[in-house]
Amino acid sequence: MMDIRTFSSPDEIRELPNFVENNPLTKVTYKGLAGDYHFGEDVECCFQKENGNLCLHSHRRGWLIELLDGTVTLLGKNCASAQFSLESKLIGDRKLYNNEKRRKQSLAALKELVAQKPIRLEQLGQMRSQLESLKSRTNALISDFGENTRRQLITLGRSGKPDVLVKGVKLRPYVDDNGKQKQERSVIQVKLGSFNGLALIQPESFYQLFQSMRDVSTAYDEAETIEDSSKASEVDRLVNKLGDVERILREGEQLLALESSFTNNNFELLYYVVQDHRELEAIMVKLMNDAGQVGGRKKSRGWFADKHQQLLEQLGVDKIERI
Repeated sequence: MMDIRTFSSPDEIRELPNFVENNPLTKVTYKGLAGDYHFGEDVECCFQKENGNLCLHSHRRGWLIELLDGTVTLLGKNCASAQFSLESKLIGDRKLYNNEKRRKQSLAALKELVAQKPIRLEQLGQMRSQLESLKSRTNALISDFGENTRRQLITLGRSGKPDVLVKGVKLRPYVDDNGKQKQERSVIQVKLGSFNGLALIQPESFYQLFQSMRDVSTAYDEAETIEDSSKASEVDRLVNKLGDVERILREGEQLLALESSFTNNNFELLYYVVQDHRELEAIMVKLMNDAGQVGGRKKSRGWFADKHQQLLEQLGVDKIERI
């Protein structure tokens, strides 16, 4: 592994015992990288041109170069790319250095994430408990809807188009040229409402978050066994996995926030959506009973007929047809 050292001020470098001011660097005298720097002030590049003069290009980012004689000097970032070929030792060293620097930065980030393990796992545990309770409440609310209706609502939610659309039909009677009684139809499309929060009845909404929580827990266990010499790909994988906690908590809060909009849905709109007639009758009875009207299927038909008539009058149409 390469030694990684980043300098933030020229004085840090000038204090090095082997640093020489305006120390010329050539392609022949280059030995290796001793560090990198990112300053808040300009310094001058010490690459020696073919005419013997120093480059002296002002810059703030570059490389601390070790020469064959053991001294170190400055090389601007742009000059490194411009003066050394892709096949040169410096460019190869630069790639190794940058990779090792990123690996160590990732390793440091991983150690910080591991230190947060107790707090993070507690947060995830609390979120899981809240989501489990939410899932149970949601399932209880729709348990009487019937399997086909639940599947229909899930499909509606996945489509991203949860609106309840119907045709409002206005009928105008008239007599044709042959003296026959007929009706002229005029049709409008009407949005009766929408079903909100349908993500709560989609199994994947919860499953994917629960799986992500398990992945994070596993990643914490793996991260505690990581060594300083571990490969960059493995370190990066664990950093990304542990960094997923914020997303999980955020999406969990979003699901929790959907409960009020879901429970406040006007489920009477199912009358214009449900395709399974037997399930629809059972839903009509449930909704009527939930509204405080006690009775069975016969009474529920009359109850919904009254509501349907009120809707016809509200829309100013003679018939409502499903789309």
